[in-house]
Amino acid sequence: VESATICQGQEAVGDLPVEIPARVTAFAGKFIDAGHPLCPRQIVVESATAGYVSGEDGADGAKACNMSNTVPWGPLLASFEFDDVQNVEVISVDFSSKGGPIIKGILNPAATHNDERNVVWLGDGNQWVRHTEADEEAEADAGKDASADTDSGTGTGTGTGTG
Repeated sequence: VESATICQGQEAVGDLPVEIPARVTAFAGKFIDAGHPLCPRQIVVESATAGYVSGEDGADGAKACNMSNTVPWGPLLASFEFDDVQNVEVISVDFSSKGGPIIKGILNPAATHNDERNVVWLGDGNQWVRHTEADEEAEADAGKDASADTDSGTGTGTGTGTG
């Protein structure tokens, strides 16, 4: 759902807006799945307790993604719940439509800045690494470099970016 806002920041109860807690909105964003290299993921927060997750996987069962061979999935329902025992907000995502289980995750508790707040999935320890604006700018620049190489006829057109 590309047109959706990653995080709306508030929800309505009746006619009154209600702020969504920062511990929930901190989940919102774009990520790269460390277990599936270059495969994008997105978490959208719609309320204090609900949102959704979407992403792409490599085509034909490939573990990694590339620009020309990906399969989009989602949106999958996500829920948010505060764990009083662990003192942490937990996201639960139902991956059953992709043949998986319901998986719970938390934000990296050691992070000191939001751009370091990766999602750590409980059980297997996989991480979704937060994709920042700086990452997107670097990828755009790498794409321009690759295009310039191809246009000038002097390069290979493969680009030099690692994004």
